[in-house]
Amino acid sequence: SNRQRLLEEMANHLRPDGRIVVSNWQFLTNPRQQHKILPWESVGIDPSRLESHDFLLSWGRGGSGSRYVAYLDREAMNEAATSAGLRVVNQFRADGREGDLNLYTILAS
Repeated sequence: SNRQRLLEEMANHLRPDGRIVVSNWQFLTNPRQQHKILPWESVGIDPSRLESHDFLLSWGRGGSGSRYVAYLDREAMNEAATSAGLRVVNQFRADGREGDLNLYTILAS
């Protein structure tokens, strides 16, 4: 997948004592955010051409629009890290009204 290739490329450039910090928006576990999911057809994109867990969300701050979001939960993030030869140093959720809207993962070689 494109996401996996990106993580592998980042790992290839990581110094021995370096860290990669990844933030994944956890909108699927948040009822307040779930209603923002739009059908891909609304922008003329065939969903069969996309990777699994690719979403289109409405965006209304300061105007209107839509944005592409790749959803990775804890399990998917950990699998991607392991496949890229990385180890999880720390992982936690923070942000948003509920305090858990983003999953932060700190990775090392």
